[in-house]
Amino acid sequence: MSNPTISSLLNPVKGGPKATVSRKRKAVGNAKQSTKNVPKQTRFLIDLGLPGYDIQPLASVLQKSKRIVVITGAGISCQAGIPDFRSSTGLFKTLRSEYGISFSGKEMFDNSVYRNIETVNIFHEMIKQLYELSKNANPTDFHYFLAKLAKESRLLRLYTQNIDYLETRLEGLETSIPLPSSPPWPLTIALHGTLEMVSCTKCGYIQKFDPSFFGKDGLTACPECRIGNEVRRIAGKRSTAEGCLRPRIVLYNESHPDSEAIGSVCTQDLKSKPDCLIIAGTSCKIPGVKRIIKQMSMSVRRQKGSVVWMNHDPPNKEFDHLCDVIVTGDCQTAVKEATAYVGPTALNIKLKTHGAKKPENQRPRVYKKRAKVEGDIMLKEVFRSSKASSVPPRPKVKLEEV
Repeated sequence: MSNPTISSLLNPVKGGPKATVSRKRKAVGNAKQSTKNVPKQTRFLIDLGLPGYDIQPLASVLQKSKRIVVITGAGISCQAGIPDFRSSTGLFKTLRSEYGISFSGKEMFDNSVYRNIETVNIFHEMIKQLYELSKNANPTDFHYFLAKLAKESRLLRLYTQNIDYLETRLEGLETSIPLPSSPPWPLTIALHGTLEMVSCTKCGYIQKFDPSFFGKDGLTACPECRIGNEVRRIAGKRSTAEGCLRPRIVLYNESHPDSEAIGSVCTQDLKSKPDCLIIAGTSCKIPGVKRIIKQMSMSVRRQKGSVVWMNHDPPNKEFDHLCDVIVTGDCQTAVKEATAYVGPTALNIKLKTHGAKKPENQRPRVYKKRAKVEGDIMLKEVFRSSKASSVPPRPKVKLEEV
């Protein structure tokens, strides 16, 4: 069973105003009760912009922790040339002028972009540029720090909000798309999806991202749906609506396709009693991520562990009281100085082209239909090709004479 308190925040909550109020009251009551037994700890404030700062408190936490949960945001990828979202030079600020759009850059990441062909083309053009940036970028020192934790078996879980798939390209930090509904789960959980894959809006078909899918002619039909309609045509049935391929990322105002699985992963991680939580490169604006941080923080405190904040800006009032070590400044500098970082070459960690894979228990769909058509021809089986790199103009079907 998944954790309803987490998965319900990853998807919109259904119910009327009274149900919403009762849930809020219950959540507040549980939060107050849970904080009573949480021990208070010494806080350390480390400002990397001030001379003579002491990095030792961070180094001590990273050295002694054995079950570390990490939640990352766009800030860990900026050094690789991947723009963030909310800073003065982030995508939300620059997209409007770059593409000459009349609405805000944030609205470009809302599911409403698929309502008309003009915004679809702009969105796909932007996504293709982000994909090429990610494809050609190299992981940063912080990414290699995460891979080192995984290699030492000290990384319990990595929850990333990034869609650039820089983490999952490193050996040991792979993920599965989609997430399996039951364990074993991958070490990396992509909270907002990944640019590495595309999926069908109707049948859920998943394939590796290819820029050729997104030309200036709008939407690209799903090859899986086309094969299904070909089966129906030969069987003498009506065709059904076909889905379209889109990047498998989660936009604003749409449900998360892996929300139930993410809730289950979080529940298991809480039961695993993590002794350290690292929050890096994120301002924590997404409600679902906020809930994960708060629940993990409480769990870590009960183990007398430490909650570490690494970002250019300090945490706001919502998270300030949860953090034991607050590092303001560049997170790359922080991990290099706190861990005696020796560089990616000495770590002997492989860098792969792709890091996402389908769960082993998911097989390609096989259509089995029998229908008599003209000339006593029987359709026996139609398989989807798992090696297709582009959408065929007309799917081939396997026919057999009776």
